[in-house]
Amino acid sequence: MSDNWLGRSFQVGKKGKITVIGFDKVNPNILKVVCSICNGSHSEFYPRSFTVHKIGFEKQTYTCGCRKGRILQKGVKVKIIQEYCETNNYKLICCDDFNSVRILNPDSGNVWTTRLSDIKRGNKDPACKFKHQTKPDEFFIKRFYDVGSCKEGIIFCRSDKTTSQGSKNFWKVKCPVCYNKKGVIYEAISTTLMSGSLPCMCSNGTGFGYYPDKKECTDFLYCILFPSKDYFKVGRSFSPERRLKENKKRVCSYYKDDIETVLHATFCADHETIYKLEQILIGINCDSLYDEFRPKDSYGSTELIDNSKLNEVLKFSADYIEECWK
Repeated sequence: MSDNWLGRSFQVGKKGKITVIGFDKVNPNILKVVCSICNGSHSEFYPRSFTVHKIGFEKQTYTCGCRKGRILQKGVKVKIIQEYCETNNYKLICCDDFNSVRILNPDSGNVWTTRLSDIKRGNKDPACKFKHQTKPDEFFIKRFYDVGSCKEGIIFCRSDKTTSQGSKNFWKVKCPVCYNKKGVIYEAISTTLMSGSLPCMCSNGTGFGYYPDKKECTDFLYCILFPSKDYFKVGRSFSPERRLKENKKRVCSYYKDDIETVLHATFCADHETIYKLEQILIGINCDSLYDEFRPKDSYGSTELIDNSKLNEVLKFSADYIEECWK
């Protein structure tokens, strides 16, 4: 092994480097390397140097503490969390489960739940992050009106309710029609309102797929894949497995062929939340986010979305339910 390997390095993340500092005495294909991030950090757990095969180095693989998915001992996890809290002047409340660490920021008064992976990335108090990034209420209210689905006289007011990340993205919505009938002020998240979907009942009515007497019952949003097609189907059902069988029968009848169908994902919440989410995605009774990504002249065209949007729909659905399910 030539000495020209000494000092060679590659970048790890935004700030770190893996650098060759020597060779194994027995096997010349094994390099001794050091990580600029891990070196000297918790030395009782991370060695100051470690080894990697020459091929692995050329492929930029590494086995230090920076490696994604590395299984750490409990002691080093605790130390990383404690140092993170000391550095940021936070107080550690609980870290029995390292995927659910509870932390208090005395300056903001915010208590939030985070993960070890987020702590290792250096993520800070989400309430402070939101405080610095938020736009004026007027900006959002204008956006709500600009989509064109707001009734005359509707009033928006930012709610004190926060998301799991500490952001104040919820809005109180006073619909003049619903308030006069029931005296109810509704709440919705900003992304929902900017998509043109209102939380009040008169905006949804009792249209197809919505059952007012079941609004608190458990419901499911589902995504069905058609492996032989370039689109997937979105819908809601109290029994997604049964709906899968019903859809397969109808699809096969439509195409006069045996079309494979796969229940790819389901999301669970109360019926009212699932219905509103379904409206945003496929818009049975209103415009949706994905009207421009629908196949033409296919079975259930209004409920179909191009496969290129599958991951986006899954993430949007998971985030929506996490933030909106009351």
